[in-house]
Amino acid sequence: MKVFSFLGILICLGLSAIAQTAEDYAETGYKYAYEGNYALALKNYDKAIKTDPRFAKAYYNRAHVKYDLQDYKGVVEDCRRALEINPNLIDAYFNMAVAKYQLKDYESAIGYFDKSLQYKTQDGETYCWRGMAKFKLNRKAEACQDWQTARSLGNSYVNSYLLKYCEEEGGVEPGGKN
Repeated sequence: MKVFSFLGILICLGLSAIAQTAEDYAETGYKYAYEGNYALALKNYDKAIKTDPRFAKAYYNRAHVKYDLQDYKGVVEDCRRALEINPNLIDAYFNMAVAKYQLKDYESAIGYFDKSLQYKTQDGETYCWRGMAKFKLNRKAEACQDWQTARSLGNSYVNSYLLKYCEEEGGVEPGGKN
């Protein structure tokens, strides 16, 4: 009887390991990512995706890890896949845009920042980043407008850009509003 019970326990333990869901793997991946253990985070997100290839959130979360590892092409691919599965995964548009910016694909980045702003119209961080992309394309007046909007939405990070690049573009007051 004891052998059977021990065997039963082993079988149950084995089945529970096999029965892990994509959500279980993704949750473990998130835990490892939070701890900074990116290798194990990636392995768990990969398992989540292998378990359920249509699990958009796993691609999205894996993209975060890839961003921390400066794998911007990987971020683009994972965000693209996440958005194919779930176009309402709004933050993936912003993350895609930032990765495109890091890859110096500024025009494409602006398109994704625009898409992000369709959903989150009052996001100062998105205006800040879009302004930086526009500035890289020598669209200074547009960049300054975005940075002014970002500042009006509470993003004080843009003050240095406004002071350095935009004073002559429209009388930007240091620390103030136009």
